[in-house]
Amino acid sequence: MSFVRGCFIAAIPVMLAGSAMCQPVPIPVSTISCDGFKKMSDGSWYALPNNPSFDIGNNKNMTMKDVTIDRHFMNLAGVNLVDVLESKCGTKL
Repeated sequence: MSFVRGCFIAAIPVMLAGSAMCQPVPIPVSTISCDGFKKMSDGSWYALPNNPSFDIGNNKNMTMKDVTIDRHFMNLAGVNLVDVLESKCGTKL
């Protein structure tokens, strides 16, 4: 068994040729300013006090300030916020 971004895939005795049980969700377009977030040593992200409002997909004018963001924090447009940050801002400290 394995997980792919929230999808559960189990072994099935029947072959489903040419069909996919679960497709990864693409990272939505965002207006996140990487200057407003800091990558932490534990893999989480910190929204800085000067973080401007941003959009992710259809979620508009979001504001996050002085908050730690980890994998359990929030999903937006079907994607974990950490995945959005790492896609746009990189994974290095």
